[in-house]
Amino acid sequence: MSESLSDQLLAQLRLQPQQSMAIETLIVTVNAERRQILNAVTELTALGYTLQITETSIRLLSSPDCLTATEIKHKLTTEFIGTEIHAYQTLQSTNQTALQLASQGARNGTIVVAEQQTAGRGRLGRSWLSPSGLGIYITIILKPQFKTEQASGITLMTGLIVATTIEEQTGLPLAIKWPNDLLINGHKVCGILSEISADREKIEHLVVGIGININQSVADFPDDLRTTATSLQIATGRYINRVQLLQKLLLNFEKGYLLFMQSGLSPFLDQIKTKSSLIGQHIQIGYGEKSIEGIATDISTSGSLIVTTQSGQATVSGGEATILRD
Repeated sequence: MSESLSDQLLAQLRLQPQQSMAIETLIVTVNAERRQILNAVTELTALGYTLQITETSIRLLSSPDCLTATEIKHKLTTEFIGTEIHAYQTLQSTNQTALQLASQGARNGTIVVAEQQTAGRGRLGRSWLSPSGLGIYITIILKPQFKTEQASGITLMTGLIVATTIEEQTGLPLAIKWPNDLLINGHKVCGILSEISADREKIEHLVVGIGININQSVADFPDDLRTTATSLQIATGRYINRVQLLQKLLLNFEKGYLLFMQSGLSPFLDQIKTKSSLIGQHIQIGYGEKSIEGIATDISTSGSLIVTTQSGQATVSGGEATILRD
């Protein structure tokens, strides 16, 4: 995919941060006419870039916090995660688009990102509220070489990576609610949805969707979510740069995924259990029309929750967990 003229212009301006570049130099460098360069400047300004323009020069003053391929790739230091980026203003669902791209041969590490989702999906058929420009809604396409039974651990590994990345960037302590949610003070801030295409022997592809509430205010949540959901801005009281957070997340995810490929979930389990909001709690887990009740005591190397019930131990691979108040 060839770069647009506006992307080429932006790349040149970034070679000399906060310094002016002569328009005549840019004409030669990007092989364009003056009129085309000025049109590209207009496009960049419309996207939120601040440029200082004179008769003879252009200077880049600031970049917007927008999740475009250009912004995400700038200073991204991963080896394969995010080397190919499909960025959209609006999508129904990043997971849905990622599954389509994966079936069409998208490369390992390709990401799909959207400023807004109109039909964002969570587990158990739930929706994920995805207002424009306020969160991170991203799906990573993976082509793993491990067995299908190991895939369930990817969601917990991802949860730990997201939690530690947010903690590094904000100082906020996060809890992991098995199997796929992250909480701040008991309020949901992130959901993870992993989906797989496989036969009995081989995984064709695996997509990992991540939705994080970043800069929502309380007013951005509907009434029924205001007591259960939160955002990083609400928790910190300050604006969070989404591009910087996403770049750090992609780098940390790549490191974690490579370790997972070698050793599975085991290297992550101690931290996952330390951050678990359920371990040691009296819980009820519903799955289908059934449910079990007991004390959550452990998480297995496959990512299952171990629950001690009145009749013994139960190993639960999925479902909705609720803490019971005695």
